[in-house]
Amino acid sequence: ATESALVEGHRLYTTRCSQCHDLEMLDSRSVGGWKDEVAGMAGRAKIDPAQQASIVQYINAALSVVKAN
Repeated sequence: ATESALVEGHRLYTTRCSQCHDLEMLDSRSVGGWKDEVAGMAGRAKIDPAQQASIVQYINAALSVVKAN
């Protein structure tokens, strides 16, 4: 993922996802679980497939850092 995609994914996760509910801990799901969750919420959050991909890329990168520590 590019740096700009990760920045955009973080922005979308922290703004769009929190409009309807509290943000979950990123390690509460697997990457596949997050991909399904983001896809399931896309309509309500009004995010397109590219934005969904950015969110999932951000979560995947963040999980990699969490697992490394």
